[in-house]
Amino acid sequence: MATVKFFRVIGDRDAAIGQFLGRSGLSFFAVIDAATFETEYEILDALNSAFRLPAYFGWNWDALYDCLGDLDWVVADRYLLFIENSDRLDIQGSPDHSKFFEVLRDVVKAWDPSRFAPDRRRAEFAVILDWGSEPLARVEQSLGEIGIEVAEA
Repeated sequence: MATVKFFRVIGDRDAAIGQFLGRSGLSFFAVIDAATFETEYEILDALNSAFRLPAYFGWNWDALYDCLGDLDWVVADRYLLFIENSDRLDIQGSPDHSKFFEVLRDVVKAWDPSRFAPDRRRAEFAVILDWGSEPLARVEQSLGEIGIEVAEA
């Protein structure tokens, strides 16, 4: 399984975000707070609000992938999803949390510029995880098992 890269920030959040948003071109920045995520609906609701998903959004994981893989209604050169309190997500213990990361992994793959057809708008989609007190090794291992590499932002 090919891996995709998410980024983590410990400490200076603004500097990490600035690395992504400071480039030329249009950027779209979405923030969600994972501290309250217990169910699929809560996750989907946060992303619906953050990305202003269209009215046809189907309120399931496949529909989330379809919408985040398109984003035609939000024109940008880069999309950045910042997940606050991401250390509170229980990837191994919650099927909804695990599926959330699997969908994000697939969205990041879909926006990989090397996969674009010549006629498709080129943009990038990045995910930054805001770490708190959770031991990093456990979370990185859990993400690694579903094909996500975590790098320092």
